[in-house]
This record gives sequence, C-alpha cells and structure tokens, in this order.
Amino acid sequence: MQIDNAYVKGAHRAFVHRSHSGRYGLVNSEEGFQNLRRFLFGDLEITVELHGLRLPGTPQDGTVWQLETLLSVRGIPVRLHEQTAAHHCPIQVERPPVEDTSDTPVPLLTTFLSTHEPRPLEEGRTCSTLRNALTLRLLSIREEGGLFDFGDHLEQSADFEDTLVVDIAPPTGGRTSPQAWATWNSELPGAIRDWRPTGDPLTDELPNTPKVWQGTVLLPAIARGSFGEQARLVLTVRGRDGYEDEVPAQSDVALIGGGPA
Repeated sequence: MQIDNAYVKGAHRAFVHRSHSGRYGLVNSEEGFQNLRRFLFGDLEITVELHGLRLPGTPQDGTVWQLETLLSVRGIPVRLHEQTAAHHCPIQVERPPVEDTSDTPVPLLTTFLSTHEPRPLEEGRTCSTLRNALTLRLLSIREEGGLFDFGDHLEQSADFEDTLVVDIAPPTGGRTSPQAWATWNSELPGAIRDWRPTGDPLTDELPNTPKVWQGTVLLPAIARGSFGEQARLVLTVRGRDGYEDEVPAQSDVALIGGGPA
C-alpha cells in the first residue's frame, strides 16, 4: 500500500533507498536529488525492457519469482534506482498465460542522463560516452498454501546475478541518433573502470527514427536456464528536446554542479 501511494500513475518514477530524511526531506536525499536533476535537465531518456522471458518449471510447482534491478551512473556515490526484495519492492515476475508470447516485455526501468554533466578524462580528453551499469538479480522462493516455504531457501542468494555495463554516445554532428555499447560484467577480464568500448556499436534497430536508438542485448548463456533461451534486454535511448543545444555557463545545470553523468 505504501508503494501504491508513493507515485503518480502514468508518471516517471524511480525506486530509491532514501526518499527523504528528517525535516529537510529531498534536500538530504542524494538519490532523490540526482534523479530529479536528470529528470528536469537531462537530455537523454533511457528505457530497459526484458523480452523473451520463459520461467522454468510449471505453474503448479509453487515457485515465486522476483527480479531485482539496481542502476548506477558513473561518478555518483549512490544508486539512481534500487528495486529490491530487501526494500520490499522487487519486480514480481509472473508466469504469463499460455496464450501470451515470449515477446511480452517486462518493463524494468526508465531513467534520464545529461550530456552536459562532467565526464572523466581518457588520455587527456573528455570521455565521449555516458556510462551506467544495470545489475539484475533473479530470486525464487517456494510457496505452499499461501505461505512461503523456507525449508530449502537460502536468504538473499540469487539464482542469477550479473551487471550490464552500458556506454552511450550522444548524437553529434551529422549523426542524429545516439549509439551504444554494452557488455556483461561477467565477461570482462578486469575492473569495470578499465573497460573501453571498442569496435562497432550495437545494431540500431530503429535506424530510420531520428533522435532514437534501440538495441538488443542477450542475457549471458548461464542465465538462460532461468530466463529462457530467447531472454534479452531491449534498450531504447531517446534524445529529449534541447540535446543539440549548448548549456549556457550560468544556467541552472551549471549552477547546481555535481558529479558526472
């Protein structure tokens, strides 16, 4: 009931751990502040959906599935989105009716980034991409007679956990649409900070739609036993009005200051 009353239906929202703090409310919530500033001033909108989901087992086996999503943006000491079982708000993954297709998407999150935020230097030059990381954790628990059965349960132990690292190149010059590279953390040989996207970006599935990029990332092979062989994430990046414009030196964005995007 608290979650139902915590948002405006149809409006954008983010799940954060500290939504307020004492009499100062939003002022003391770094998560709320960072989300709000990107919603107001960000010029890129990113949505993530899970497609091709096919849960193992049968509807009669009593298994309840929950999916946790955690979003981090480079340079910020807090998560911008944290939808977890520990905070009583995981995504309840329901087994779809037989007549539904495996392409019925499960919405995971929507967030905003700003191309005008500071970025780290690479070989003396400003990094050309915006980086964020999406952690997915799939949890399951048995249910019998309307009650959870903890007999074979391992608390906070995920059936699958991995982090998708995404680098987004904003539209520049004659290129009217964004580009993106993505890799799973489990496939990286070292620290995430050391990864540099190389080669061609992910294929744009909407090449004829200006200001919009859409691409698909398959889940790691080890995850397909839990999610299904066709399970994949569909990422969509949209340029919001004003992304082509330079931010004036004394604009609200410049005055707020803060960390990278």
